[in-house]
Amino acid sequence: MSYIANYTNTYDIRGHEIEITAPARFDDQAAKLALEKFRKIYGVVSPEKMKNLRKKWNLSQRKFAKVLGWSP
Repeated sequence: MSYIANYTNTYDIRGHEIEITAPARFDDQAAKLALEKFRKIYGVVSPEKMKNLRKKWNLSQRKFAKVLGWSP
């Protein structure tokens, strides 16, 4: 799935920087890469890893939330 959003880019035209904001198409892959990078930089665990850990510990979502100190 993809979406369109405004994107600002600067072009060098004959030594002059021209900034343009125009619609650009983004796809889910770009968003996934951005999320992976964010998680790595800030130490955020992915939902997939959380699900795997919950299954490994054989906990319901409610019990897992309680272990983490989160509200169910």
